[in-house]
Amino acid sequence: MNLEWIAEDATATIGHATKLDFGSHKILSPAHLLAIKDMDMAEKLGLASTLGNSGICIAGRSLSYLDYKGIGKDTDATKIIFDDLSKKIIKGKANIVFQRIPSQHTLNKDKPNETTIEVKSLDELQTSGMVGIQLELKADIIIPPLYTEIHDLKQALAIYDRTKTELQTFNTKSEIMGFIPTTHDLELVAELVKVYVKDGINVFGVDFSSSPLNRWLLRTMVSKIRKNLKINGKVGEKTDKQYYLHVFDAPSSQKTASTIAPITDILTPIYGVDSTSGVIWGGGKLIKDQLRYFDMQTYGAYQIKVLDEQGINYNKNLVSGSATEVYEKLRTKKNIDYNIEAKRITSLLKTEENPYGAYLTTKTNASDRIKDALIDIKEIKANS
Repeated sequence: MNLEWIAEDATATIGHATKLDFGSHKILSPAHLLAIKDMDMAEKLGLASTLGNSGICIAGRSLSYLDYKGIGKDTDATKIIFDDLSKKIIKGKANIVFQRIPSQHTLNKDKPNETTIEVKSLDELQTSGMVGIQLELKADIIIPPLYTEIHDLKQALAIYDRTKTELQTFNTKSEIMGFIPTTHDLELVAELVKVYVKDGINVFGVDFSSSPLNRWLLRTMVSKIRKNLKINGKVGEKTDKQYYLHVFDAPSSQKTASTIAPITDILTPIYGVDSTSGVIWGGGKLIKDQLRYFDMQTYGAYQIKVLDEQGINYNKNLVSGSATEVYEKLRTKKNIDYNIEAKRITSLLKTEENPYGAYLTTKTNASDRIKDALIDIKEIKANS
């Protein structure tokens, strides 16, 4: 696996464009990595050829409590997880298999205070089971199964060491991702990044756990990656200081009841994030009027009920049909537009004037989030 930064902005942001080569599969960042449901929606609408998907896809599952208890220990439980994830593998693509372990599980929604169980450990059998599934599915990069809100560095390192042992035993060419789960323990983040970099890892991943633009976690991780790689200023010519960063479980927009919300996943390139993938758990009832149209001109996510009054120019066919039909059309359009916007960002980063920062000032609906991100960049540069 090889990567190369082909452009970067060392002025207003730390954004960069990367070529990542998995052999027969390649990706140009920034990018939004899709799942099989995205591909199926596009195919259903006859838009698969315009989706612009990269050569890498995400097969994801959020583990239930029974999944967590049984994986690696119970054959039937492990097979259920394997079978589900195998259906999400896209043939002909490089696939990343992401098994997310929530920090707690509610066994009875009617009595959450009495039935909430926290995840506080992952033993060798569970670790081997989760890594083994990735290997059996021929994942192109292997994720150490660190659970959400882990605080024990000793256990985190044991899980990482077990992951390395499984790869050696399996005799695979797959590489390990320097993965950071959602955690409030920023000291643990710093220590894990140091270990990953020392081991020569240059592809990293961080879990947002469906939080829009998880600034404190992203800011810490990027700072520590750059500090351990000894990155200062423009580094494009120094290949040993280049890295790839993916964000898992990144929602498209800020969660709000407001009719207009800022798009957030498209802001991650400001931090030098190369790719994102969408939320893999949750859900709920679709309310048609509250579905959102994503406008890349302003980085605003508009509830469809206000599109006309806001003067947005859109295809009326997008909002016709049932809630499910409209959701599928809007999601597919958003994925297509994201691909176009990502190419535009790459083009901006390639120009000598580095106008990416200036371009961001035109995104009026995300202006506050952009200002916060640029403040974070100053802190990242100061701490790395």
